[in-house]
Amino acid sequence: MADEEDIYQWEYRFVTCAAARGLATLVGHAEWRVSSVNDEFVKKGPLTHEYANEIGREGWELTGTAPGPGSMLTLIFKRLLPVS
Repeated sequence: MADEEDIYQWEYRFVTCAAARGLATLVGHAEWRVSSVNDEFVKKGPLTHEYANEIGREGWELTGTAPGPGSMLTLIFKRLLPVS
């Protein structure tokens, strides 16, 4: 049985991104922008790679992706919760 010290708790962030220039760009070089974080709309969202770099500095790590409808994509990030 694991000691209490061996138990980790994670925090998750679900980031939905959209191809800013429409479906035609999915074949080429799309400009992806953040459109929501944990189901909250982000007005004029940042470029996805800039956002990922920003939250990476806060300890977030990309752990998975999931396709969305149309030209949407969900990125799943996680980080360890701070020890209290």
